Amino acid sequence: MAEFRPMTDVEFEAYLPAAIESYAAEQATAGYWTVEDSVERAEKAFAAFLPDGLATPGQRLLSIVEGGEVAGVLWVGDRADHCFIYDLEIGGEFRGRGLGKAALRHVEAGAAERGQVRVALQVFAHNEAARGLYEATGYETKALLMSKHVGPSADRA
Repeated sequence: MAEFRPMTDVEFEAYLPAAIESYAAEQATAGYWTVEDSVERAEKAFAAFLPDGLATPGQRLLSIVEGGEVAGVLWVGDRADHCFIYDLEIGGEFRGRGLGKAALRHVEAGAAERGQVRVALQVFAHNEAARGLYEATGYETKALLMSKHVGPSADRA
């Protein structure tokens, strides 16, 4: 049974650099940023979204705990009429145990309690595992951003 609790300062200090690296890599893989500038851009994005770290108003960073061990992280932000899942990560050895689905149910229940009308998120097209989870739990594609690289190959990530 998964438990969702506020992330501790120590957990946040470990989470932040790993999350920045992961986000930078995802942006580069998607072709939005170059590998060379992706970490700097990711650092700026996280600084904008979490200017006060764990104390940033409207942001909830949670540790997903199973069997007394931290199995993953969940970052949810409140918007006007809905909440947005910024990050949901389950550690490799904990995958396949239903923790991702449990995390989504946790977010959805909290949103309903707060009177929010929907839960939104963004997933990179190349992340097939995440897309599969979201589609299997009823999330629908609302927009599809498409692009085509036309510049020199040196400009690509």
